[in-house]
Amino acid sequence: MAFILGFFMLVVLIVLASYMCIRASRQPPLPYRPPDRPPAPGLVPGIDEATLLSYPKFLYSSAKREQGAGTCPICLGDYRDSDVLRMLPDCGHFFHVKCVDPWLRSSPTCPICRKCQCVERAQDSVVLGN
Repeated sequence: MAFILGFFMLVVLIVLASYMCIRASRQPPLPYRPPDRPPAPGLVPGIDEATLLSYPKFLYSSAKREQGAGTCPICLGDYRDSDVLRMLPDCGHFFHVKCVDPWLRSSPTCPICRKCQCVERAQDSVVLGN
């Protein structure tokens, strides 16, 4: 009798464990949430809004004769004549404004060549000594 009761309890335990494992695997994983901490020292934040707005904007219809490229490297969408583009002054690459502005707010580098757009043009302000 004890053998039958022990066997029955073992079967119940295995079925219950299987049910719990299957139920746990069907629940969606928790979304990733990055830790709340300040940026590490030495990391360069994105470009400030005033600098970003100083970069030239133009319609694709006026630039396609000169540039020749027809696809935004960020969203991979083709440029249309009515699209507003922003050109990065340090490297000359251009992108949709709606694509490159968020990028530059978080990272000061060009999405293509990674040239930093944050370098101030110190050549204009250098004073040579005697």
